[in-house]
Amino acid sequence: MYFKINSITLLSLFALSCALPELEKKRELGGHDSLHCESLHADFVRRQAMTFNSTTVYDSYTSDNNKHVPFIVLSEDGATATVTVGDGELEGGVYHPMSASSDPAVVHYISDIYVVDENGSIVYYTKLDPSLADGVATVTFDVPEGVKSLTAYEWCNLHGLWKGPEVVVDAAATGADLGCHVPAEYPPGSWESVRADFIRRQGTDFMSPTPYTETAGVKHTPYITFDEAGGLISVGGGDTIHPMTASSDASVVHFVTEVLVEDQDGKIIFMKALDPTNVDSVSDVAFAIPEETTSVTAYEFCNLHGYWKGPSYPVPELYDADVEEETSDEEESPGFSKNFEHASTFLVLMSSIMGAFFV
Repeated sequence: MYFKINSITLLSLFALSCALPELEKKRELGGHDSLHCESLHADFVRRQAMTFNSTTVYDSYTSDNNKHVPFIVLSEDGATATVTVGDGELEGGVYHPMSASSDPAVVHYISDIYVVDENGSIVYYTKLDPSLADGVATVTFDVPEGVKSLTAYEWCNLHGLWKGPEVVVDAAATGADLGCHVPAEYPPGSWESVRADFIRRQGTDFMSPTPYTETAGVKHTPYITFDEAGGLISVGGGDTIHPMTASSDASVVHFVTEVLVEDQDGKIIFMKALDPTNVDSVSDVAFAIPEETTSVTAYEFCNLHGYWKGPSYPVPELYDADVEEETSDEEESPGFSKNFEHASTFLVLMSSIMGAFFV
């Protein structure tokens, strides 16, 4: 019975592991099961009140200064929509700058653009790379079928949350998915700017010139472990785990928004935006370790408690060239074969001992 129970359990776990990629694929394609977009919007609303002392989203499209306003222009057939922040195409108009920089005192750009329909549902979301924007914050997306109106929002790292004018959708759209998906992988060109803004916020919002460390609390500290594929990031340790609370409520949302990893020279080798939906903690976020990397250090940003730095770890020698060469032609797992050999030897030895005992 004991063996039967464990066999069923192992089969169940195997089936679950096979199903997980499909569940993740569903989220990536449609995002219907994710609250990532809503959580980010809720946090922007919270920051608008806390940092900019405003209980409403800014909109100034009736004034003479439209630098921060995200305008939507539909294609002739209504199949696509283009959002552009600012009205630089008009005489006397101006586009919002996209100033990529590793300097916290210089970085200034539109980090996020998203669009809602007539029901307030987010139908499109993207994070921008200021190094590739050619000085203009603009994106184009497919208009979902059945949408009646669209309103764009943008987040400026220095000046908060802004909303553009509503645009009525009359023409037939493409039938694009209504789900909202936040890209998890940041474009490498944006990494320096994102980190610079974390450092800037740490000083302005949390009054600390440097990231917090483990001495300030284990709960927020990012730790690294290693496996044969690379590194794994987890935030918190033991029973002290940082929560991942997804919510559309600005007073509730609380999560680690991003993790990043630096090498021994302070160069960023990995950055990822985290989805707080249906997860209890930040656990085993995998990253690849480039060649010539000798040590790695993880960082995380908590939407409520700022920028945190973990311990530095030497990169271990994960492979033994001699062992790899000797076992490369074997079909069985080397670990399994060795463990089985040890177990067999142990059983033979125990049989001999027990036999001698009862003689």
